[in-house]
Amino acid sequence: MEKIKNNLETFFTIWGIILVLNQVFIFGGCFAPYCLLAALPHTGIIAFFVAIFFIEDNKQSFNSSSNMHKIDRGCKEKVKDEMKQKLEYYRRIKNTNSDKYSARQSARTRDNIEMWLSSAETVLASLKKDDDCAAVKESIQHCFNEIEKIIK
Repeated sequence: MEKIKNNLETFFTIWGIILVLNQVFIFGGCFAPYCLLAALPHTGIIAFFVAIFFIEDNKQSFNSSSNMHKIDRGCKEKVKDEMKQKLEYYRRIKNTNSDKYSARQSARTRDNIEMWLSSAETVLASLKKDDDCAAVKESIQHCFNEIEKIIK
């Protein structure tokens, strides 16, 4: 429905422009109702053909630009390897930094880090072969960013 609305809007815009140009250049600036009625049929036909070419051109440019932004899929192993290394790094930090905090802070800090680590592991565990790698990395990186906030 949205596409039809956009195409009609394009058609009527083109028709309006052609009608005004027609009246100014061919009919000597006559905007009386009888002049406009005389111009409607042939400007409508011209606008129809111009709109078809305009809409087709937009469709082709949309298709070529959408191919440029293909989603990176099928990189399950690459993401898993890269993120597992980071998980191990943050696990070591969680285990070694406990002496920096008091006993109560240490337990709470470890719990918060553990929560974010388990969130990252859950995302990794549920990773499917055709998932969008950039989205998965972004989701896991968010967990790591939250851990960094806790550590600092």
